[in-house]
Amino acid sequence: MRLCDVKFKKRFCVNYYRNLTLPMGEMSLHKDWINTNNRGDAYPLTESAGNFSETVKDETYTVDFKSKGSVRRLLFAYFPWYSYDVDFTELSGEIGFALTSPSGTAEIVYNKCGLVKITTPTGEYSGECEQKCSGTLSLSFRGRGVSVYFVDGARHTLVLDTADEFIDSLRKESLLSDSKIQLVARADGGRTVVSGARAYLHAGISQADLRHAKYEDGTPIIENGRVFVTATARSIEYKYQVVLSWCPTACDFKLEGALFFDMGDGYLCDDVASSLIYDRNASEWRIAMCAFSHGHIIGFGKPVSDPRFGINIIDIETMKPGATDDDKTKFVAFEGDEDPEMIFHGGKWYLSICRCESDGYHYYHFTSYDLKSFEFLARTDGYEKTGGSYVKAADGVYFACGSDFKKRAVYDLYSIDNLSTPIKNLECDFDDGGFRGWGSVIMLPIGSRYRYVWITFDRHLGSHFNWSYGNIHVFESESFKL
Repeated sequence: MRLCDVKFKKRFCVNYYRNLTLPMGEMSLHKDWINTNNRGDAYPLTESAGNFSETVKDETYTVDFKSKGSVRRLLFAYFPWYSYDVDFTELSGEIGFALTSPSGTAEIVYNKCGLVKITTPTGEYSGECEQKCSGTLSLSFRGRGVSVYFVDGARHTLVLDTADEFIDSLRKESLLSDSKIQLVARADGGRTVVSGARAYLHAGISQADLRHAKYEDGTPIIENGRVFVTATARSIEYKYQVVLSWCPTACDFKLEGALFFDMGDGYLCDDVASSLIYDRNASEWRIAMCAFSHGHIIGFGKPVSDPRFGINIIDIETMKPGATDDDKTKFVAFEGDEDPEMIFHGGKWYLSICRCESDGYHYYHFTSYDLKSFEFLARTDGYEKTGGSYVKAADGVYFACGSDFKKRAVYDLYSIDNLSTPIKNLECDFDDGGFRGWGSVIMLPIGSRYRYVWITFDRHLGSHFNWSYGNIHVFESESFKL
């Protein structure tokens, strides 16, 4: 089936709001580690004051305060994009976390009156929610700050969100091994009961920029019936790159890992818009991405391990700035470059870069035989072209991209033989809600047949942040045989 003849039909739409997670630590309450710490303290007592007693029994950790006192116990390592939860069923004072590092300590606590307080070496912040003495205090760090939620069942209430200089400084990789999250409980008499604590990474409050991981020729990487997809996870502010696996015959996504980047200055960055490739010819992974954090230009890297799983920090070399003139056909960095995509076809590499010009966004296509020197090939006509992807189809290689910010569900389709003028628009039976989604089309083997699947997203404003993201939309073609 020719891709240009396909009419895509809507299958489903889904959004994951902090509920697609990758575990990073858990407080065990199955054993009495208070009274067996002669064999090693599971959660070391790092600071305490006043008269209190502790017990671990019946799947709970209980602190009885005889008078004014406080307890601090070490729980987990700190990472600038992890989330940390504590569940409590009784609260007589304050419960929360301390973030300790070589450069200082921050505390984020909730008290029984419904007040959340954040205290760092560089700022103090507060927010109020409904008074509750049971529930879950949940922190989502986002590199430069933290969002604080109160969770009651399925209800996630945002209490406080703030950026902070001290929290931002902890993106420095050399500080991370000595940065810890500790449980804090304090009261002036009474009892605090903790029923659980955990650390995890989540896939954001909404998702965007979905692009499948592939082999060099555009063939999707499929393992155990699952396709791997890079996606942008939106926080209240800012974002980061996650890797999802997806069973394409179902609405079944799993969070497998996340990608963070080092541009050579020792600070971890949460840049996005990655094109992730395993080059079988060289037996190595390749990644192209947009270094929003370092001038909004394109960068390249070679992960030394499989970047799809777990937390990966990837060294990136950015493109070098070019001349001061306006010749965007040069293979040099221009501020505003984004959404790179790569494919190996016909004995050479193709690389697309979305470039901002005075009349809008255009895709510039370059080719290379050795990935060392690139030559300009083509520039898309029209304007406002974004979210472009190379597509390996049954009848050749295409390039699909968004075409107009003022329209939704309109995507241009180009042949690899003519990347200047579109053949036609991709057709779908229902609106994708987008107007700036992605043209991520994948040809997948389904049983003894094939099917084109188009995975994109809308912008339903998951937060007030500019270009806020939204729901994942999946469309598909009729099945066909080769």
